[in-house]
Amino acid sequence: MNDDNEYPGGTKKQMKALGWFSMLMAGVVLASGCQLDKVEERRELELPVSGIEQMEVESGFGDLEIVGDKNASSIIAKASIKRSGNMSEEDIIFTLQQEGNTAKLILDESKGLGYRDLDVALTVTVPASLSLLVNDGSGDIQIKDLEGPLTVHDDSGDIEITDVAGELEVYDQSGDMRVTNASNIKLIEDESGDIWLKNTAGNIEIHDQSGNLQIRNHAGDISIWDESGDLSIDGVDGDVTIEEKGSGDKSVKNINGSWTEK
Repeated sequence: MNDDNEYPGGTKKQMKALGWFSMLMAGVVLASGCQLDKVEERRELELPVSGIEQMEVESGFGDLEIVGDKNASSIIAKASIKRSGNMSEEDIIFTLQQEGNTAKLILDESKGLGYRDLDVALTVTVPASLSLLVNDGSGDIQIKDLEGPLTVHDDSGDIEITDVAGELEVYDQSGDMRVTNASNIKLIEDESGDIWLKNTAGNIEIHDQSGNLQIRNHAGDISIWDESGDLSIDGVDGDVTIEEKGSGDKSVKNINGSWTEK
């Protein structure tokens, strides 16, 4: 019989091709369905802080919350994990170890093939006086109640820092940033996203490429390099120097010190 005989849906060759394509797509859908089935798990790590003076947090993905506790005698890290069915426990790296006087916390994933869906929320409780360095890939960050020095490097995601007393430096590539009740800010470098500072202190350098910048009630001198976005300053007990101002509206008032625009 000729393969080119007509059928209601087309020729015999076309019907065969359509059949094989349908089977292939069904297999793809079935495999995808297996991968999309989420596996939920919780992990917890604890490290006594005897002999530890500082901590480094390396978080490649997921939301991150760090809370200082004046009475804490250990570091506790809790991860809530949702992963696709084609990922195993070993695919997620989650370690907390002491190296000399430094505690190192790592959350990352091994490089695998195919589609991988992963959602992680990491909560870390630390002694409030600990010196902290945070390197974050993606996801939102919340940090509060710290007394020691704090440095944050963030690739993407919003940042919220509240009630920190130690020297603060933030290097942010994208995402909004909100800092409240921080008493010793030194440096903020931001590539994109809005910045809000409220009830803060310290002699600050702010380098802002894009996004709005708003400052309310600050004690200390402020130097600003701003390329684009609106600038609003209200209430500074110190000198304000605008080293560079690009596009966007500007409002500066209630300055108890000098105000200079170059």
